[in-house]
Amino acid sequence: MVLPSNVSLRLDWAPGSTQMILKVPLRRLHEVYDDLTGTHASEPLCFDREIDLDSVDGQQWNALMRYFCEQLAHPSPLSMPKIRMTEEAMMRHLLCAQSMSVREHFSGQPAALAPRHLRRAREFMEAGLQQEISLKDIADHCGVSIRSLSRAFQSCYALSPMQVLRTLRLDRIRAELRRGASDAIVSEVALHWGCSHLGRFAAAYRARFGEAPQQPS
Repeated sequence: MVLPSNVSLRLDWAPGSTQMILKVPLRRLHEVYDDLTGTHASEPLCFDREIDLDSVDGQQWNALMRYFCEQLAHPSPLSMPKIRMTEEAMMRHLLCAQSMSVREHFSGQPAALAPRHLRRAREFMEAGLQQEISLKDIADHCGVSIRSLSRAFQSCYALSPMQVLRTLRLDRIRAELRRGASDAIVSEVALHWGCSHLGRFAAAYRARFGEAPQQPS
């Protein structure tokens, strides 16, 4: 899986499963994208979330990971140059095999939902956090179908559009509470930012931040 760094995720691992997690600095990934395409990415880089390890691209990724780990496990005088070379190859492969942004650049054809539409969706959400916004409202604003919008959000953020909207609202509420709102007006702050169901709001707040809304750290 390619997991985004800008959203909170909960992963359920099967007992006995093996985990290998590779953290790629976003700044470095943008640098490789610029070098690969000869352009600067003005939009967020979006990725297909699932890596099919049985595909040709997946097998190549697996081989790169194995080579990378072998260099770390058996250091030699030439290990560091090999590691740096493999890091570069892994980032290029990740972009070429998984990035919708790179596919759109080289094919000249927009992806199912281009990154610019995702940006428009987020801007629309952020501008209307205090209002009632439906999934259809967001899709209509972006000029795409609800299905395309939902699929693109799942691919890029691993969340649905309405989950992203809820996350944006929770972040605004917490920021206001941390500025000194008292317990007595927590409900007013939540309502102000579009959370009309206070029971669901409290549960979602605790799930995201690990604390009750009355006790922001």
